[in-house]
Amino acid sequence: MAEALNLPLLPTTDNCINEINNSRRRKLVVDDVLHLPFPEDLKSNWQSGSQYLPNATLEVIKEYATNKSAMKAFREGKNLQYSGHVKDVAFNNIVDSIRYCYVRATVVPQTRINENPYLVWVCFYGSEYVFTAECSCIAGFSSSCKHVFSLLHYIENEVRLGHNKTCTGKKQQWDVRVEKRQKIHEPCEINSVIFRRPHSENDDVEPGPSRNLYEPRSRTDINVTYSTEDWENIAKATNGNASVLQFKKTSFYKLDIDFTIATEYPKTIDEIVCITDMNLFHYKLKTYRTNSDIKKICSITTDQSYSINWFKYRNGVITSSVSHEVIQKVSDRQTITNPTSSFNLCAKICEQIETISSSALSWGRSNEEFAVKRYVRKNKNLHKNFSCDIAGLTICSEYPFLGASPDRIINCTCCGFGLLECKCPFSARDKTISEYLSMSSCLIVKSNESFAIKLNHPDYTQVQHQIFVTGANYCDFKIYLPKESCTFRIAKDPNFLLKCLPKLVTYFNDVMLPYLYDINFVRTTYTCSKVIQSLVSQVEKVEKQNTAALQLKQLSDNYQMLSKDSPPSCKRKL
Repeated sequence: MAEALNLPLLPTTDNCINEINNSRRRKLVVDDVLHLPFPEDLKSNWQSGSQYLPNATLEVIKEYATNKSAMKAFREGKNLQYSGHVKDVAFNNIVDSIRYCYVRATVVPQTRINENPYLVWVCFYGSEYVFTAECSCIAGFSSSCKHVFSLLHYIENEVRLGHNKTCTGKKQQWDVRVEKRQKIHEPCEINSVIFRRPHSENDDVEPGPSRNLYEPRSRTDINVTYSTEDWENIAKATNGNASVLQFKKTSFYKLDIDFTIATEYPKTIDEIVCITDMNLFHYKLKTYRTNSDIKKICSITTDQSYSINWFKYRNGVITSSVSHEVIQKVSDRQTITNPTSSFNLCAKICEQIETISSSALSWGRSNEEFAVKRYVRKNKNLHKNFSCDIAGLTICSEYPFLGASPDRIINCTCCGFGLLECKCPFSARDKTISEYLSMSSCLIVKSNESFAIKLNHPDYTQVQHQIFVTGANYCDFKIYLPKESCTFRIAKDPNFLLKCLPKLVTYFNDVMLPYLYDINFVRTTYTCSKVIQSLVSQVEKVEKQNTAALQLKQLSDNYQMLSKDSPPSCKRKL
């Protein structure tokens, strides 16, 4: 019947069971190499007690909840743990040769407390992050139900209280008086009993301000603090006449000359353009970009897109994020291919076009920290004297109009100086690496069990640009997906740099440098043209109105003359 009506067939019970079993097997596969056993298949080495639990922290649980988009289950799990629904907790380290371990427990249902409890287990990678989990409830195969998080909160609570320490790691308990039948609560009247619902946050958090009084501003606007630079900008904009300035306390102090000299910032490209002739620009730019100036710029721009200085010093600099577009505008003969699009790109580089915020950009920024943490966790024990530090805007000493802002700077004794670049593709946020490879937007390829970036992709140009500007030996490229991630190394490509570097120099000299020196003229001309167009349109509108009024008046006069000349018997009505 279904085939005759062209309707899809419903899967049978056996098909559903097979799909569930296959899904369970896939979640226990590590990097397509290691297949972990099911917890129910482990009949021995289960150890009861809190002293064997991994040192899981609240940050680890929050990271797992964020990756699973299960903050609601995170809060509900805290309530279950607080109410004592987690029972029979046991630990199993599987085998000593791997760092993966299991923690299982039974969790009493939230409302049907007399029914059989759910069987819950969690798989940890050491004590660093939660690999996967499962529950026997109806939503348990998603690995993120509230019963799973109740077990995670139980582990975190036991670790925080120190119950997982051995007897030698605890404070001595000698001569401690044990009182039997001690009351948990003192007796009191029923109207004095406080029934408190457990919350996901710590109980010692101070309550927020009372909202009894009407306050139209949001919490973020109420608690915002203004820096000295903000107050100075208000004073400059209003010439010191803003009434709000009288409520700002002014502190008078004697300036320290050495201090002011030490905090003097290097000049931006806009400032250099204002005081330098165009023919001497490159000479002056190298004068104002000494090694100490480059280090200073890098140190004051480590917040990157959250720093005002980062935007100021990027203005007029060809950075790694736009280098691929710049190269496309220059032909192999070192000529500009499309002047109009080159001008638009130049306006983008000089911050004349606002950056558009998108969901993909927000996703990448919010998950970059998770990607870096996962990278550091995996590599800190594999390299000697390993370090991973934040990076600011790095200016090229040889070509000061080139710059780069890598995600992190890494260093170790065995591999030397390198970079870390993390990509969190929004389109593949719910995919695995194998599923991501089949997508058309994928920027990597896999061959012989190893990954590599596509050589014609803009990200490859970005990485090579960063390596050249910073002088690094390599770049570790990480694709971060909440379900899975991969990391591979990109080496320095001298041939690629020799081909692309002349195009970057040509674009700056032929397009950007004239644009920087004529930008004031361009702005003035554009503004004047807009004003002139507005005035012309208004004049034309008035002229049209006057012409229509004059024609109406002439027509009215003609009608009046016609009515006077007509005989009285004329029946024509005007």
